[in-house]
Order: sequence, then C-alpha cells, then structure tokens
Amino acid sequence: MCSETRPNAKPENVSGQRRTTNKLYIMKQFTITTILSFIISMSFSQDNKLSKNFKFSKVNSVEFNIAGHGIYYSFGYERLLINRRKYKLSAKIDLAYYPASLNIAQAVWIPTTINQIVSFGKHHAELGAGILISRDNIYKKHRDNYMEKQWEKYGIFSFGYRHQKNNSRILYKILFTPVIEYSTGYSEIYPLFGGTIGYLF
Repeated sequence: MCSETRPNAKPENVSGQRRTTNKLYIMKQFTITTILSFIISMSFSQDNKLSKNFKFSKVNSVEFNIAGHGIYYSFGYERLLINRRKYKLSAKIDLAYYPASLNIAQAVWIPTTINQIVSFGKHHAELGAGILISRDNIYKKHRDNYMEKQWEKYGIFSFGYRHQKNNSRILYKILFTPVIEYSTGYSEIYPLFGGTIGYLF
C-alpha cells in the first residue's frame, strides 16, 4: 500500500492519487472499448462481404431436370432477363420425349415458365409460373372422323431453392413443381417435386 493512501496521509495527496487513478481507469476503458468496437465492425464488414448479393456473371444455362414438370426427366434452357443484386427474372423452356413403346400416355412434354429469383448471397429462392404443353401418344377421333393426336395444356408452378455461386459454372435446384389440369367441370392438382443441375455460360 502506498504511503499516501494510509490513514495518516495528507488529504491533498490522497485526492491527487484518486484523480490519477480515475484518469488511468477512464483511458483503459476507452482503449478497450475502441479496440472491441474496431474488432466488431471488422467482423460485421467481413460478414457483409461474404453475404453480399451479386449479379449473375453468366446469364444462360442448359439444365437436366429429374422428375418435376417433365414427369420423369427433361432437358432445358434458361435465360436471365433481369439481373440485379437482390431480384432477378428468368425464362425457361424444357423438353421431355417418351416413345410410344414405353406406354406413357403423353409423348412430348414442353414446360415453359417465367421465374422470379430472390438472392441471399449464394442461396436463392425461386418462384415460377407458366404453361405445360403435351402431345398424346394416343390417336383421338376428330368431329370429321379424322384421327389425330391430341395436344393438351396445363398450368404449372414452381417453388423452391436454387444454389448458385458468383462466377460458378454449376447451379442446383430443388423445387416443388405442381401441375394443374383444368377443363369445364373438372380440375385436378398433381403435386410433383423435382431436382435440377445446370451448366452456366
């Protein structure tokens, strides 16, 4: 214990020591606070850089779809129409073909969609809507007794997850892809799911 802090120390010496101690304490707290603030701000800055949204550097992709609107499979092409950091818009067309020998009613499936993409860094939410045109393998009778193959139309939607990194050549999707059949007096929803892998260029 310092002599000035003993009970018999002079009052002015004790007061001076206290003022010095208080100044050192304040300087210490200020220094610690400044260092912590700098570290925290750098951490948030780094997090912002890592999670920063970006425009897609490649706006075209060829894709292979498992299940989904093509029922079992389909190949597709997607083109980005609007390319912003947070929100993007794309158009996509797919094609699936099933020979009559496979005994699948619809021979050709052509899904076409417009898709809204909302970005969260390399993770993206995707919502789409469009039309599916299919041609039947079975000949149907026309009003004039002419046999023809029937073209049919369905409403289609898609909701799901898209993974695409900046400057990457590969994208992945996992989607809920319902198909809606509608005609006079009849309607039905087919709750389908699908996955996609695509090559960007």
